Amino acid sequence: MYPETQIGVLIMKDIKNNYTDGGLIDNLLKQEEIKVISELKDREMASYEYVKIWRETYSKFGSKPSKYNSSIESLLKTILSDKTGNQIRRINPLVDIYNLISIKHRIPAGGDDIEKISGNIQLTFADGNEKFRKLNSDEYEIADENEVIYRDEEEVLCRRWNWRECDKSKLTEKTEKVCLFVEGVQLFPKNVINEIIDELAELIEKFCGGSVICKAVLNSDNQSVEI
Repeated sequence: MYPETQIGVLIMKDIKNNYTDGGLIDNLLKQEEIKVISELKDREMASYEYVKIWRETYSKFGSKPSKYNSSIESLLKTILSDKTGNQIRRINPLVDIYNLISIKHRIPAGGDDIEKISGNIQLTFADGNEKFRKLNSDEYEIADENEVIYRDEEEVLCRRWNWRECDKSKLTEKTEKVCLFVEGVQLFPKNVINEIIDELAELIEKFCGGSVICKAVLNSDNQSVEI
C-alpha cells in the first residue's frame, strides 16, 4: 500500500540515558523550535507538505487525520501553540534527541527499549484483536482493524504508525539498549534516510555514549533486519 516507504532503523547498546550535557541538547532543541516558528507561524498546517503526506497516509488506512495526528504534526503544533519556543516537553536524552531529529528534518521518529520487547518487532496492519497500553497508563485498549501498527509478539508498541507509543517499551533513564526508527513516506529517499540515521547515531554517541549494533533502511526491497 505504501511502496515508497523508507524506514530508517538504528540499534544501539551500552547507552547512558541521563543528563550530563549541561543543557546542550535543550539548546539544540530550542534552536530547532525557533526555526519551526519562523517557518510555519503564518502557514496553514494542512498545506505543509510534511504534514499533508502523513494526513494522506493516515486516511489511506482508515484513520481520520482530523482526529489522529501523526507524530510530526503533533510536534509542530506543540511548538506553534504559543510561538515562544521551548514548547516540547523534555523527557530524557534519547527521547529529546529523536525529537530534535524529528523536528529538524520534519520526519516522524520514535523508539523502543529492546530489553522490554518480546520477540520480533513488526510494522504491519492490525487485525483488530491486538492489545495496547498507551504511555503512562495501566489500562489496555484494542487496536482498530487495518490500522498500521508496530507490534512485538505480545502487544502493540505504537498505534497508527506513529500516533501513540506504548508504555511497555518506553525509553527511560534506565534504558541501555535501544531500537530507534525514522519514518519516511514519499518525501524521503533512501540516501536521505541513511544520512538522518547517521546523524541520530552521532548525537547519541556524543551525549549518551554507547555503540551502534545495526543501521539499516527498510523498504519494499529490504523488508527486515536481524540483530
